[in-house]
Amino acid sequence: MERLRLRQSAVWVLVCFGLAGSGCDGTANFLDFESLKSYLRLTPEQSGVVSGHVLQATEWVEAYIRVFQDRHAELNIQARRRLDERTVAQDSTVERARLEAVSGIERIATDIRAQLTLEQQTRFDRIVPPDFKQSPQELRFLMMQSRQDTFTTLRFRPSTRIAVLPFSPDTPDSTRYENLREQRTIVFGPGGFGSNQQQFPLLVTATLIDSALTEAEVRVAAPPDSLDGPAGRAFRQKFLTQRQAHRMFTIRLVLSTFLHESYAQFDRWIVFVEDQTGNRFEPARILEDLAPRNPEPSALVPAGYLAEGDMPLGRKSREYDLRFPYRDDLGATVIGPEIRSLRLVLFDKNDPANRTHGEWILR
Repeated sequence: MERLRLRQSAVWVLVCFGLAGSGCDGTANFLDFESLKSYLRLTPEQSGVVSGHVLQATEWVEAYIRVFQDRHAELNIQARRRLDERTVAQDSTVERARLEAVSGIERIATDIRAQLTLEQQTRFDRIVPPDFKQSPQELRFLMMQSRQDTFTTLRFRPSTRIAVLPFSPDTPDSTRYENLREQRTIVFGPGGFGSNQQQFPLLVTATLIDSALTEAEVRVAAPPDSLDGPAGRAFRQKFLTQRQAHRMFTIRLVLSTFLHESYAQFDRWIVFVEDQTGNRFEPARILEDLAPRNPEPSALVPAGYLAEGDMPLGRKSREYDLRFPYRDDLGATVIGPEIRSLRLVLFDKNDPANRTHGEWILR
């Protein structure tokens, strides 16, 4: 197995993403109405009003994410390469959308507070609103938590079915790419699908980059003239060669943890894929991209909050590209027409019982 280390890029750490669906000071998730309702002890009359405000807040977050993603795709085309998220965040269009979202959330917070008693207002003031300086990926994690319960349930997104998506000829390349990527992404880990522990130490996000998603990524990243022109054909060939896409597919893996950063180290884990008949395959190559970054404590959690042992609580992440051949050295098919499902399994080398898995349903 070949191990390569790629360029390191910043990992933006989530400011407030509670392990149990609450704020990181034990309060509530601003985007989760049920969490707010329980924490603030809302009356039925208050609940009817506050639920509408929370829905508006989630719409502000989603609107900002859409602007960021669309602008990211446009800037990639202009630069003729994939730009990192920190660069995109400095774009004037993105910054304007961020400021509008922040202002919208502030107005919503004011409106919610006006519905509360003095005691409820005191509790509400402890809640940390969404931080729009985070990456869209981090904000999506927060949105997923608000919609799909907590780290300790079985309802993250442990499996997904990959089917043909009906795109019209007018569908923008960026939209096509995002929809295909979302369909091929699973999120599992803490108390996740197949895990025998309620507090599995990792959040695992895995995207199956097959030929359809690779083609969509080529079109998003290609020069603005045309994929049919000489520059476009040269770009496609270079892109596919770098990915070894003619003979390999990729699983993009993000390992995240609120515990010690060693849990996000790939070397700690045994990782393989397994088909519906139990055949197991390890990656032929592992490319490491993201190194963990820890922000300053003041930007990590609400003022004055420290986790047990006076250590600030933050999420550490690493990203890996796992390359698998379409057929292994013995001729066995890893992914192909006869493969109905592919399961991604992780277990701790030091404790094999500490394991979890997610699954792609291929047909």
